[in-house]
Amino acid sequence: MNQNLTSKKISAVGFLTMIIFSVILSWKLFRLIVPIQYFWDMHNYLIILFSILSLVVGLRYSFYLKKSRTSMVILIFIGLCLVRLVYFQSIGSFTMSSLVFCSYFLMLRILMQVGKDTGFKYFESLIILLLFYNAFDYFDANNDSINVITYAVPAFMEGKLGTLGNVNQPIWATSMTNGVIIRSIGVAGTNYASSALVAATAVYFFILKRRFLFLFSIVLVVFWGVGSSLAAAIIVMVLSKIRSIWSILYIIVALSLILLMFQNRGFDPGHVFSVKNNFIGFDLLAAVFFGEGKSISSMHSEFRMLGLIFSLGIIGSFLSFCMFYNYYSFTKYDKIYSIDSRFKAAFFFLLVLIISTTHYNTLFVFPNIFFVVALFALSSMGFIEMRDDTQKISKKGF
Repeated sequence: MNQNLTSKKISAVGFLTMIIFSVILSWKLFRLIVPIQYFWDMHNYLIILFSILSLVVGLRYSFYLKKSRTSMVILIFIGLCLVRLVYFQSIGSFTMSSLVFCSYFLMLRILMQVGKDTGFKYFESLIILLLFYNAFDYFDANNDSINVITYAVPAFMEGKLGTLGNVNQPIWATSMTNGVIIRSIGVAGTNYASSALVAATAVYFFILKRRFLFLFSIVLVVFWGVGSSLAAAIIVMVLSKIRSIWSILYIIVALSLILLMFQNRGFDPGHVFSVKNNFIGFDLLAAVFFGEGKSISSMHSEFRMLGLIFSLGIIGSFLSFCMFYNYYSFTKYDKIYSIDSRFKAAFFFLLVLIISTTHYNTLFVFPNIFFVVALFALSSMGFIEMRDDTQKISKKGF
């Protein structure tokens, strides 16, 4: 590998840029400090701006179609978003999250300038910053002496926004009446997606054996009390150790913890898997193939993965699978050519977000989806860099 890239560190300017960018990614939280109507949707305006800029960059470099097989998949995915937008004419948070995929080309261009190693340093800086923003919000919501974040719904959002904070049933409690902890909304604007991001961060640093960040993250997930996020973290940590001689013990402990948590929460399969269908006419057929493009689809249940399939459609779900498979494929190549386990850790990061989506929409939510697209760009950069190195070796051998 190119050694001069691996030695690069984030400069002071680069770190300042990460601070600014982390605030943008966390705007759903920071806008509550001083709610102003004109700046309320600033993150959406910036998503559109960066999407346009990225598509211009992609067009200049032919969308990197000859360099990255993920590029074509993402182009088709973006086209599919436009098709469903024309048919359903609905622009919501799901549509805005889908637009983040447009930023892939800009991300890939930046990574081709700085290298994947520096790219991972940017990635880690951002997830650490957002981890501490989430922690600050949690303690702010549960401490009357701080109160920087206001949980009162602004007047201009009345009727459009539900209750922001609510009393949570702790993981160890057997009844909601025992709840004393406030579920803070976190950087994603919802405790489900924010806690899933923290759970993914915990697993990422668990794989890299960075103990302080892992413990800090997992303790926050436990106190947050979102069962699906904690269950996803436990499942993925066990999967990451499945080849160990302790695998059976890990599985027994993990299943015991998850079953105990479900028992405390009063798990009701009939409630979770009951399906509601609000589609009318040909909308169902269109949603089956092209997707409805809503965070909560008209065909949904508490088993939110079902709704996600109808939000994406068969085609969108297949394209999403292809992107994740391309990432997984690179982790296999990376094992051969590198002793670095960051791509492996990031794969399990993605897996936590996917598994936690089975109960709540935690994947196609901003800023979670930003990190998903960033990792797709990193894996594409890895393929490009590996192919270039192989070609150089071949030329020298010839």
